[in-house]
Amino acid sequence: MSALTQFIGGERIASLVGTPVAAGPLQNICLYAGANSALSGAMTAATLKTALSITGRGRLNWTAVYTNDVTARTLRMKITVDGSVIRDYTSASISTVDTGFVGVGGGYYNGTTGPRAFYQPIRFSESLLIEIASSVTETDKATFAYNYEVFV
Repeated sequence: MSALTQFIGGERIASLVGTPVAAGPLQNICLYAGANSALSGAMTAATLKTALSITGRGRLNWTAVYTNDVTARTLRMKITVDGSVIRDYTSASISTVDTGFVGVGGGYYNGTTGPRAFYQPIRFSESLLIEIASSVTETDKATFAYNYEVFV
C-alpha cells in the first residue's frame, strides 16, 4: 500500500509569497469560484475573528474577503495551515462596495467576458484556520468567501 506522501511529496507549505489579488466585484467572482460566503458578523476594530476553522486533512482552493458598503476601512486575512501562518495580509483602504482581495487563488472581473476565478490549492494535513479583521468596529459589513475540500 502506498502513502499519500508518495504522490504529494510530504512537504508542508511555509508561506504564500506575493500580494493577494485585489478585485471587485467579488460577489460575482465568488459565484464562479463555487464559493460559499458568509457575513462577517460583529467585528471589533483591528481584532482578528475566526472565519473558518477545520481540523483534519483537506485542501483550501480559494478564499476572499470583501466589503458590503462604502465605509472606508482596511480588511485583513490571516491564514494558518497546520500551525504555520502562511499569509497575513492587510489591504489598503477600501471605500467601494463589493471590493476586497482574494487571499488564496485569483480572480478578476471584465465587463466583456465577465468574472473569472482561479484556484490555488493549498493542502493541510492537520488544521486550517482563517481569521479576518476590519479596521473599524462593525457588524456584517464584510463578507468572507471560501471553497475547500476535506479528505477522509
